Amino acid sequence: MAEVTEAVLTARPGDVIVLRPGVYRLNATPIRLTASGAVEAPIVLRAERLGDAVIEADALEAITVLGPFWHIENLVVKGVCDRADDCKDAIHVIDDANDVVISNNRLEDFNTHIKADGQDTLFPDRGRIVGNTLTDTTPRASRKPMAGIDLIGVNDWQIQDNVIADVVREAGAAPTYGASARGAGVNTVFERNVVICAWHNANRAGQQIGISLGGPGTAREMRRDKGQTGFEQVGGSVRDNLIVSCSDHGISLTRAARSVVDRNTLLDTAGIEGRFVETSGTVTANIVDGALRALDGAVLQRWDNDVPWLLSLLLGLHPQRNYYRDPRRLDLAWRQMPAPASERTIRADLCDQPRSALAPAGAFEMYAACQSAAAVAAEPGAASGR
Repeated sequence: MAEVTEAVLTARPGDVIVLRPGVYRLNATPIRLTASGAVEAPIVLRAERLGDAVIEADALEAITVLGPFWHIENLVVKGVCDRADDCKDAIHVIDDANDVVISNNRLEDFNTHIKADGQDTLFPDRGRIVGNTLTDTTPRASRKPMAGIDLIGVNDWQIQDNVIADVVREAGAAPTYGASARGAGVNTVFERNVVICAWHNANRAGQQIGISLGGPGTAREMRRDKGQTGFEQVGGSVRDNLIVSCSDHGISLTRAARSVVDRNTLLDTAGIEGRFVETSGTVTANIVDGALRALDGAVLQRWDNDVPWLLSLLLGLHPQRNYYRDPRRLDLAWRQMPAPASERTIRADLCDQPRSALAPAGAFEMYAACQSAAAVAAEPGAASGR
């Protein structure tokens, strides 16, 4: 690790630091990215291919980003702490580390895989989290906050094309999140992600929430506005995501103003919920195997959603699951294709395919396109960063 530490400390704008193939052991002290890149010359920390370089971290944080314009690509970062709480964050972006890009990495066995927050008046904005796999290999014996992605007080982040799975506790009732944006940040976009709250880790201790604008709430002193507005998120979007196997809500809006929830597919979750008078927005063209509710003064405009009748849910019936060949195994080929949505969406779907005029509600038109893309990505040499 000494060579890596030296390289990142002396990095200059435009440098590309390539980790040689091998296993790197990190004890106690994180890799600290303190240098500053530039808008046309970011600093890149990467491996040639995903899987070449594996960082085994026995530390609270594996990588701490404190400077702007860093790109982190193609790394495998594994938490190997004896106690779950000793492996807190895989990648922590903090202060004014603006314009950070985290792409095509595999991060596993941390309480939070990617965290971004600020201190005082400094917050890292305009980050991108693209094409990563975030997972835990076993349920975590922790009562501390847990999330695949936790964004606190940051503006204009884009979270796209990630797979987030198995963010579950060994015991305890506190909620875990696939991804959340909170702390009075604005304009967060969650787009084309797959969130599987409990997949290989079938244990469902506590509440698992897929994607949240508002998250569990944030102490006033940690919010970007110090609690002056009462909002946790403003102008956030959740669109074209597949969210499955969550013991609680697939999408949660908590004190989230001007939210957009559009064309998501939710299976085996409690559905979509907005809470508190600060929450407002539109919920459109989603397939929801669960309830769609606005509580405690929340105002949500809703149309074109494919949602079961409440009586069906009370009787334990889930008609939306009948659309798919075998949803329990994530075989989401159509058994019975839903009717077309009333309005066509020009934006590409979860599988990065254009939607036709006959596209139904939900995240995708033909799931086979997603499977084809996954097969190509799995070919040797295919993963080379974005």
